[in-house]
Amino acid sequence: MKRGDYASAMDCFESALVLRQEWLGRDHEKCSDTLHNMGLVHKNRREYTDAIVLYEQALRIRRMQLGQHELKVADTLYNVAIVHANTSQYAQALETYKLALRTYRATGMTNDHPSVVNTLQWIKWAQKKLRKSSSPSRRNLLHYQEVGEC
Repeated sequence: MKRGDYASAMDCFESALVLRQEWLGRDHEKCSDTLHNMGLVHKNRREYTDAIVLYEQALRIRRMQLGQHELKVADTLYNVAIVHANTSQYAQALETYKLALRTYRATGMTNDHPSVVNTLQWIKWAQKKLRKSSSPSRRNLLHYQEVGEC
């Protein structure tokens, strides 16, 4: 399989998911890994609706098996936020980036960790997008919410 061959990747992931679900159970952490990776393929193909569905399934399993404050949960939240941003759902993107940030920090990551740095940058980007697309009262509310949050 060559780089960028998303169709072959999906075939492999779908086969892996079936096997993992049969052998390990539908709610096993390994199934969430496969679902997350399938979401990545759909995100990269700009099939955002499919990506969100898969990420949400992965997130449900990860929260159930690992708890809320785990790296895999944060990574899935981060990717959900990217999909929201790519579909111009800036308010949802902002909230999901903030949730990913809180989760990264809950795992013990500090502000100099690359995942935290990237998430902070995307939070600022989403805030700017919201300010540009919002009414004056909404912009004032956003400014008020920004103080001390990041």
